[in-house]
Amino acid sequence: MSVREALESLYDCFATVTVNVPYRDGAVTRFREEETITRAPCRLSFSGASGQTLSGLETAGEAQPWAQAGQSVKLFLAPEWDIPAGSRITVEGRGIQRVYGRSGQPAVYDSHQEIALALWQDDA
Repeated sequence: MSVREALESLYDCFATVTVNVPYRDGAVTRFREEETITRAPCRLSFSGASGQTLSGLETAGEAQPWAQAGQSVKLFLAPEWDIPAGSRITVEGRGIQRVYGRSGQPAVYDSHQEIALALWQDDA
């Protein structure tokens, strides 16, 4: 079994990638959302603990904003997928569906790529 096959055997989620694609409307350039990748097998990896504090100390039952530790989320998937900056990535699997945004450049290897993600923030 190759390294790629071994890694892909661990994929337990699916990623759908949505990007803003420019198009011309007369003299105006507009954007529309378009799914460029649909249900690509993937795996999420989490490090750190969401909602915990660095010091473990809380005041009046509330964590201090400066003391919160962030959770790092990384997406693992096949190296041939091209996911541009600013993409919205919906990950389904393990009984959840979450929407993330791509942040950082992907680390691309022969067997896979790793992409740092952040929870998607709507501007609404």
